[in-house]
Amino acid sequence: MNREEGSDFFPVDLIPEILSRLPAKSIGRFHCVSKLWGSILHRPDFNKLFLTGSSARPRLLFAIQGVVTGDWFCFSSPQPHNPYDQKEESLVFAADSHLKRHENSWLHFCGYASGLICFCRHTWIYETVHVICNPSTGQCMSLPKLRTKDFSRSFLGFDPIDKQFKVLCMANPNLNYGQRILTLGTGKMGWRKIKPPLIHHPADDSSQQICIDGVLYYFALMWETLETHHVIVCFDVKSEKFKFIDAASSYDWGVKKLINYKGKLGMISWHYTHSGESDTFEFLMWVLEDVEKQEWSKYVYTLPCKCNRFGVAGMTASGDIVLWEKYTYKPSLDVFYFNPRSNSTLCSVEIQGNHEVFDMNRHSICTFVDHVETLNFNIMNTNPPTRTEA
Repeated sequence: MNREEGSDFFPVDLIPEILSRLPAKSIGRFHCVSKLWGSILHRPDFNKLFLTGSSARPRLLFAIQGVVTGDWFCFSSPQPHNPYDQKEESLVFAADSHLKRHENSWLHFCGYASGLICFCRHTWIYETVHVICNPSTGQCMSLPKLRTKDFSRSFLGFDPIDKQFKVLCMANPNLNYGQRILTLGTGKMGWRKIKPPLIHHPADDSSQQICIDGVLYYFALMWETLETHHVIVCFDVKSEKFKFIDAASSYDWGVKKLINYKGKLGMISWHYTHSGESDTFEFLMWVLEDVEKQEWSKYVYTLPCKCNRFGVAGMTASGDIVLWEKYTYKPSLDVFYFNPRSNSTLCSVEIQGNHEVFDMNRHSICTFVDHVETLNFNIMNTNPPTRTEA
């Protein structure tokens, strides 16, 4: 049997199964192989099949901004299911580069939700530019510009019921602009007004926000008479309703990170102590057990470390807390895993890359756990974006 004859007997039903095991970036290139492949890769059932497969192999996602040009680089690496069950002292993974974003330089990170990243930039003519990126496929799109004088913070949320992404833009509460929200993938996209029940000011740190099961959480300050209160805002992406959780008691230490603790909202604060010749990394973890009653559980962990060079990326679905190295002088990053239940020692994983991404000239770095590659990017199929006046 020659090669041409053999191809006639190749089962077409196997093509989706084979292609679904490939990286998302490869899928994007294979659309032009043939009309048959193009039709298969555009089908909703293939997207669902691909998402099912990629969900079984979550990854670590990194977004790094260069200090000179402001370009953003996105790359990912495998996330070990059980990093402690290894004979080697440390694991080494190669990073897969996905995206280099250089247009609209000096974009600021706004949020991450369900595989997509949102960036924004405030221009000198009082416009706010938002850019949505799928780091797995390399696709990016600018949203309708928002013309206003002062929008303090933007967030990206995902509604898993209606499968919709929404961008929430919060104005300075001292100015009477109101808040805006935009739903992606709805034809001619436009910003809508939305009014929270209580005036609040989101925290400036963009890392202090997370979307869990359709609820967007972020830190904020709230004013009551002459006093200010620390709160965690709970924004339901589907209903667009707000709730507020008192966070005053959680401000024991200064550095904070919101995490997904097995479907519950978790928060980690940490600090470093130095005693003699040893340094200690100590962190406190809060878990929101009951939203309505605002009941929290509290845990404290102490780990040995060489210096204060770690940041908290989050907690994986398997219960590992992931720490990442803030500063490095080599073309790689060190990632550390810690399991609170077993109180095990730190497991080191080295992520190797290239000098363009991993050099020390970095302005900002964001790290995300349990990143699932997705082909869904339905905002690319909308009408051309238009400017919206605030």
